[in-house]
Amino acid sequence: MSAKPFDVGPVIARLRARAVKSGGLRLVEGRGAYAQVRSLQDFPAPCAYVMLARESAARTDTSMSIPGEQTDIGQLMQVGIGVVLAFRNHRGLAGDELRDELIERVGAYRNHLLGWTPDVPGGQQLQLIAGDLEDYDASVALWADRWQTRHFIQPEIAP
Repeated sequence: MSAKPFDVGPVIARLRARAVKSGGLRLVEGRGAYAQVRSLQDFPAPCAYVMLARESAARTDTSMSIPGEQTDIGQLMQVGIGVVLAFRNHRGLAGDELRDELIERVGAYRNHLLGWTPDVPGGQQLQLIAGDLEDYDASVALWADRWQTRHFIQPEIAP
């Protein structure tokens, strides 16, 4: 076991293997690559960026403990994952074409995550919590989905 935060690497790998391979996305990266983008026009659309958004502990019942000693306790963590997607419309500048592009591509990428269970202790099927249009201009739309899963943490206690 480990007390490390949730690793979004397997989510990135799944989208790379499925959404990039199928042609739905050109690129899937993490928080570091997302932080380097400065404007909507800089996104290599269609693309996705996967980030750990938050972790929160579920209530854990504790027992008696000895002062100064570490207890082998485990906690179930609720995990929030953010996926930011950028789509570009090359067909025209009208909003309807961009809307159609966004609807098709968001639906296609969601098919790869909805109901998938990460291979982690205590893992739970990914559930979509919300999706929002974050920004747009005449040719690029930025969409953000919030997902939820969980994982189990437990300290590695050294003797």
